[in-house]
Amino acid sequence: MPWWWGGAGAWGPSLDRVLFWQGAWEILKDHWLVGSGPLSFAVLFPKYYLTITPIINGQTLSGGAPPHAHNLFAQTASDSGLIGIGLMLAFLAIFYFRVCQLFLHSSLKTRSTVFFLTLAVTSFLFHHMVEYNWPGSMFIFNFTIFIFLIDFTKRKHFSFEKVGPPGRIFYVVPVAGILVSFLTVASSIQYYKYYSAVESFSKGGSMHELVSLTAQAKQICPRCDRPYLRLAEDLLSRYKVNPDEKFIRLAKNELLKGRKLNPYNPHFDGYLAQILAIQGDYSQALRLFKEALKF
Repeated sequence: MPWWWGGAGAWGPSLDRVLFWQGAWEILKDHWLVGSGPLSFAVLFPKYYLTITPIINGQTLSGGAPPHAHNLFAQTASDSGLIGIGLMLAFLAIFYFRVCQLFLHSSLKTRSTVFFLTLAVTSFLFHHMVEYNWPGSMFIFNFTIFIFLIDFTKRKHFSFEKVGPPGRIFYVVPVAGILVSFLTVASSIQYYKYYSAVESFSKGGSMHELVSLTAQAKQICPRCDRPYLRLAEDLLSRYKVNPDEKFIRLAKNELLKGRKLNPYNPHFDGYLAQILAIQGDYSQALRLFKEALKF
């Protein structure tokens, strides 16, 4: 096998992307309609990596688990399924259709501006065939500005006076925008309430305070596993200080509930293994430790 093929040489980290893309494809096959959830690739990939047959013979992962799929389209497809990638491709199709309109029906000066704006957007997309910097502000802000500049230019050259009076869609879009903005603000408020409830609790606080905060977080986000894990961690810490079986029993119960919500989080198996070891069930503890190490 060549020195650069298995990750030992300079090409290793770059070739890892092939495995990431294969992982994204496998995730999409299992969650094809709406995807596995925003930025969930990092959580799911280690599990899928174990079942991937590398396209490149003998290839193995040269580094740790990736934070993303290193491909904008693969990441979008695995995160949001066919609906998400379909909407994204439709958006890009509309964008390039407007670019073509401007090239065909605008002045030479405008064409030059449109060309360089389109070149910037296209370069961004090509770069994101092997990377995923979409959430980064320095990328998404510039990308959004370029898109809007094309849209503003198109509106300037194809005004309503030229194409006729606005139809119903002219009034529907602002209303939809206001609705989306309202939902975004409401979701953000809920998120910060959840984050505050889960993360603001400091070790050493009262048990009542911890239970109250985690219960609040569970109510805000019933499908989130973090509150269960956070409570179990604290209960285990309390057990080390005061070996009361009540703490172990409660921690185990929280871990089992949380693992049902997110079976891909190895921390649940790790903590459950600790509890089983404390209880003397070493064979099951070893099995769970091995499961956790797969991640």
